[in-house]
Amino acid sequence: MEETTNWKDVESERLLAYIEKSIKIVLESDALMPNNVDTWASVKSTIVSFLTEIWLNGGLQGATADVAFNVWVGPSLSTASGAEPNNYLAVDVKVAIERPAEYTVITFVQEQAG
Repeated sequence: MEETTNWKDVESERLLAYIEKSIKIVLESDALMPNNVDTWASVKSTIVSFLTEIWLNGGLQGATADVAFNVWVGPSLSTASGAEPNNYLAVDVKVAIERPAEYTVITFVQEQAG
């Protein structure tokens, strides 16, 4: 029996990997910034601009950007190491790759400057 590849799934996985890698680069560039409202706004603005461009080019599904993706940035409420949560930045990104009603959630947590 011949194995078939669902190219739509491959494209979706590549897009998710691209989004994840790109957001990691954004976070690395802001790792030395303090974990405060200004940093959160800057990180969110950069990610929203990036995802808006992907949506405008047809990579994300939804009639509006608000349907295609959602970004939350703020302090991490929990940490695996038990360290002070105020030093950790959390980012939750929800993207609709194939259908507006189905979201893939990507979560990032990184330690920020003290």
